[in-house]
Amino acid sequence: MDDADSSGYRLSTRLIWIVATLALGLTLFLLNRSLYHPAAPWGLLSLELTRHLADIQPALSHWLTHAPDTLWTLMYLQIPFAIAWTACLVALGHSQSARRRDLFLAGFALAGFCDLIKGIALFVLVLAPSEDVMRAVYYFATLKWGILLPGLAWLALASLWQRRNLSAGFRGTANDQSS
Repeated sequence: MDDADSSGYRLSTRLIWIVATLALGLTLFLLNRSLYHPAAPWGLLSLELTRHLADIQPALSHWLTHAPDTLWTLMYLQIPFAIAWTACLVALGHSQSARRRDLFLAGFALAGFCDLIKGIALFVLVLAPSEDVMRAVYYFATLKWGILLPGLAWLALASLWQRRNLSAGFRGTANDQSS
């Protein structure tokens, strides 16, 4: 396979992961809106960012009584969403220079792993609520967001810097040829 075919393959693979991530993310967002509750103003996201079970128990009880199908659908969709966003960010991380690539890949893979563990812990929490499981959900979610948000910001800045350097290189080449 030559470079043109390989580049096209990488681009289409990235595009597939981006579309899958956006589709699943939009679905999760729309479903999550029906789980808003005074004890959980951000729906299921509130569940993963709450440290103590007593703080979220009213919302959890309400969801299990009034919206169990939505709750379970959201929880089941979190697993493929975690895989999709991890694969998407790993694919986008491959476009970085060799020095940063390993850091991006390891960071996004670790954040994805934390999201998967958090998703499994959410199942356990809903089936058998306990303070220990609630802490596990909270800490894995916190670790995921603590890696993911700076990683996304760094990826965006690195991509902009890389584009800036590429466009500056093209301008310099064009100026050299016109002289």
